[in-house]
Amino acid sequence: MRLAILALLLAAAAAAAAEPLTIQPYLGDGAVLQRGQPLRIAGSATPGVAVVLRIAGAQASGTAAADGSWSVELPSLAAGGPHDLRIDAGGASLVLRDLLIGDVWLCSGQSNMGFPMRDIAGAKRHLASLAGARIRLLRIRSRVADSPQAAPAPDQGGWSRCEGEAAEGFSAVSIAFARAVQTGGEDVPIGLIQSNRAGTFCEAWIPRAALEPTDDGRRILARWAWLDAERTRLTAAWQTEHDAWQAAHGRRFEQWKAMPVGGPFTPHEPARPQAADSPLRPGVLWNGMIAPLTGTALRGVLWYQGESNSDRPVQYRRLLSLLVSSWRAAFSDPQLPVIVAQLPEFETGSCPYDWQDQGPWEVLRDAQAAVAAEVPGVHLVVTLGLGERRDIHPREKWQVGARLARAALANVHGRPMAWSGPRPLAMARDGRRWIVTVRDAGAGVATIDGRPPVGFVVAGSDRRFVPAAAEIVAADRIAVWSDAVPEAVAIRYAWDDDPAFNVVDPEGLPMAPFRSDDWPLPEAEAVVPFHRTWPEAP
Repeated sequence: MRLAILALLLAAAAAAAAEPLTIQPYLGDGAVLQRGQPLRIAGSATPGVAVVLRIAGAQASGTAAADGSWSVELPSLAAGGPHDLRIDAGGASLVLRDLLIGDVWLCSGQSNMGFPMRDIAGAKRHLASLAGARIRLLRIRSRVADSPQAAPAPDQGGWSRCEGEAAEGFSAVSIAFARAVQTGGEDVPIGLIQSNRAGTFCEAWIPRAALEPTDDGRRILARWAWLDAERTRLTAAWQTEHDAWQAAHGRRFEQWKAMPVGGPFTPHEPARPQAADSPLRPGVLWNGMIAPLTGTALRGVLWYQGESNSDRPVQYRRLLSLLVSSWRAAFSDPQLPVIVAQLPEFETGSCPYDWQDQGPWEVLRDAQAAVAAEVPGVHLVVTLGLGERRDIHPREKWQVGARLARAALANVHGRPMAWSGPRPLAMARDGRRWIVTVRDAGAGVATIDGRPPVGFVVAGSDRRFVPAAAEIVAADRIAVWSDAVPEAVAIRYAWDDDPAFNVVDPEGLPMAPFRSDDWPLPEAEAVVPFHRTWPEAP
């Protein structure tokens, strides 16, 4: 009897000590695993037990540590599926079903990255084109956190097929990208992880540890620390100001909101100071929405963001570069491809600063272009022609995704194809004219409307830009001049928030905005009226 009781007690103790077998929460039935790379799978189990993984004829094993955690590396797998992943740990087992092996892309940024399929131009037609596509979707729930989180918060129950309500509510740019990659010749399963949040700053997506050693990071952190200390006083002052504004302009503001989209409403509604749990704070979206994914093997990143940083466009150049380097370090992939959607045309209205009538978006586009030129593996996609003059959320997202796919097919998959549009190679004076030599123009540079090129401006030594005439003089050359500035020393193209432009390659891909000068650009830290969210200095 004593032996029986002892056996029962030992069995109960063993059961109490046993840990449930778990796996990373972003994996599950229907997931896509990255092909061609070793795959590290992690989870928890009873301490000390052997953990064995089997999938598609491959097998790997490891041992659960004293705290129950385990991590096992599977060999690289070829594209295909569906497969089952079986995990055995002691007497416990777990099976993930319907897994595909292909390419996994992390899709992040602001609201334009999250703009859903159901709301794009031609939504019904494009959704119908997805029938049978081997595309799987995982949307990460929006979450802020003050420290890096170990596990993400998948939305809508985890991975889903690209169909029905799941597709209708998912990022249109991402789905269009995946479909164009597949139809462009890279016909493998594609997994899309959407992790974005509307109206957010770039620095919210950067690890705080990466920001702290930099001058920009210290200044940004200091501004938020000041806001934290002064929030009560500032909120009371805002309430008084807002009550006065509401009494004077509230009725007219409601009438304005009901009208077709026009210019900005003035005077602007006073902005409430950001809350202590604001998603704009440095690092908080990295902590909650990206850090938990860093165990995932990726093919690359799609990044569509910048609108909320447009009042600090020069600083954005440094922030975007820091985001790329910090993400590559965190994902343990120093060559991780990053495809950046350059901001399209948009009339920003009144500017936070007035510098020769310069709107902020052209400076931010310049920052995006500089990062792509300076950082290997960052590929900039021009989206001019796909914006809307007075809508910051343009509906032509399918074409944006298609252009991003061209960048991936050419630069990630090595397929010979046009993707960038014409790009300036050299600019030189030729008497009273500038000759712009371009590359990546295929059979020859052209204009989308068959008319002479528009959108060029030139400046003399006074640095005052005036409109210039232009003509295509060779397959790779454009002549630019202005009788008003016979001794021009600088030239720019499509340099405005809502610019004139018409230069394209034979595929219809537009030439990116550019400038020949390196004159200083404004380091504004004012508040763009559209956002009014950057904490003011004391």
